[in-house]
Amino acid sequence: MTTEAFDIGDTRYLIATFTDSAGDASDPTEITFTLRKPDGTSVSYAYSDSPSSITKTATGVYRVDFAITIPGRHVFRWAGTGASAVVEAGEFYARRNEAA
Repeated sequence: MTTEAFDIGDTRYLIATFTDSAGDASDPTEITFTLRKPDGTSVSYAYSDSPSSITKTATGVYRVDFAITIPGRHVFRWAGTGASAVVEAGEFYARRNEAA
């Protein structure tokens, strides 16, 4: 697996697509998003939060806009419950922009 690399100052658009057992786009009952930063700290969001850092863009499709502030490996996880009980995970690497 190749880990994508981005620069500090970039915004990552982290997207999850949830489907039901038939493979059709479906909204989970609850959605959570967690991201662990390279320094060991984490951020967590729930779609039920008001206001939410998770944006619904279409049925079953959700997005978090994450501003990258520190270099290193970032690991994230989406989880949905209900008919769309799915877990998606991913990672990306942030590097210092030496030209800046």
